[in-house]
This record gives sequence, structure tokens and C-alpha cells, in this order.
Amino acid sequence: MLVVSAQKTTDTTVPPITSQRVMGSLPEENGASFRFFSDLSVLDLRRSQQTPWYSHLRLFESSEEAEKTKPAILRSVMTLEKIKDERKLILHYSTTGTLVVRCLSQPATYEETVGPEHGTLTDTWAVTVDVGAIPMNTKFEVIVEATYYNEFVGVNGSAYSTYANEQTDPEDISVAIIFPDDKPVKGVNVMEYPPSQAPGAKFAGMAREFTDRKGLTYYWTTINTRSDYFYTLNWSW
Repeated sequence: MLVVSAQKTTDTTVPPITSQRVMGSLPEENGASFRFFSDLSVLDLRRSQQTPWYSHLRLFESSEEAEKTKPAILRSVMTLEKIKDERKLILHYSTTGTLVVRCLSQPATYEETVGPEHGTLTDTWAVTVDVGAIPMNTKFEVIVEATYYNEFVGVNGSAYSTYANEQTDPEDISVAIIFPDDKPVKGVNVMEYPPSQAPGAKFAGMAREFTDRKGLTYYWTTINTRSDYFYTLNWSW
């Protein structure tokens, strides 16, 4: 999948017909009802530094579309199985920019809320995936695509976070990042954060990483055994 993604810039995500903006709380994630075997994030940053020529025209100053510039496209591929008789898998995605999310593998519904979170205005989506037809204890894949607008725009670098699910079984956590031709990666620092919101520390576990010689592709992977841990990849370019 990584090789295919690197050959062609991914199209931005089409807003789902079933999405709705809501006030207040979103349905909570229910990952504890599933066992996750692997979670691969492929983040394509090749258009994240581009501003369309029309974005400066007065016609677009008050338009919602004016906020949808500098897109970064994420493909998240999860392999999992049901350990409880659940008909829905609920996943959350959020950003301080603007976000559009769509499940590519199963029917789903979507709820979005925009509001303050930890003092920052955040766009958060709940994706409710229909897994009712999938038998218990059977491996299956869920593929979610998300386009982040105005998120990875740091002049000297930026960051992407992924997290382990709520389980003690081993889970393969992997992140692949595709960089713009004119902003190759110079270095990546991986931090880890416990679910207790205690201060983070430099990642000290076993992991493998790869950077191609031009600095246009970076890959990091670890076998996680720590429930709900977060991992943040901070890069300079």
C-alpha cells in the first residue's frame, strides 16, 4: 500500500452524505469490544503546503470552503476481530484545523462537532462503522480515509499522533509519512505518552524505522503491549 500511495497523490476525501453536525458530546469509542491486530497510518503530506490561487479572492473570504486549503490525506488500515457481539465500531478523529472523514471498507454514519478541547478549537468526528454482518472471532479490515486541512503547516516541522487501543494483546502500530518533494524530512523524534495524561518521554521501546535516501518517505513501526498509549512523531523538514 505504501508503494502505491507514493506513486500518485491521493485525492481529498469526499464529504459523506450521512454526516451530520451535532452539538455536545459524540458517541464514545468502543474499541474495548474488539481485538486489534494491527493499525497502519499512511499520511500523505505532498499537498499540505499548497494554497490554491483562488483562496485569496474576496468571494471566498466567508465561505466554509475557504478553510479547506493545504490538505493532508490519511489512510488508516486496521485489522481486528470482534470479542464481544457488537454491531458497530466507533472511531474518533480530530484536528485543530478542518477535517473530512470517510470509511472506505464498510457502510458507516458520521457525526461531527466543533468546539473547545483543552483550550483549543477542535474539529472532531465520530465514525460509526457497521460491522453487524461480521462473525465473532473473525479477522477483518477497516479502512478509514481522512483529509486534514491546515494542520501540518509548521514552517520548520510538524507532528502526527497515533495510539494503541485499549487492550493488553500485542498490536502492530505503524506510521508511514510521504513528504513533499520540496520539503523532505530532516529528522523524526518519537515521543510516548501514557493514558493517564502524565508527561511524555522519548520513545524507549523496540521499533524499526526507515527513511529513503531523498527524505521523501519515512516509516516507523512497533509492537505495542501497553494499553491506550499515545505515540507522537515530531519531524523537522
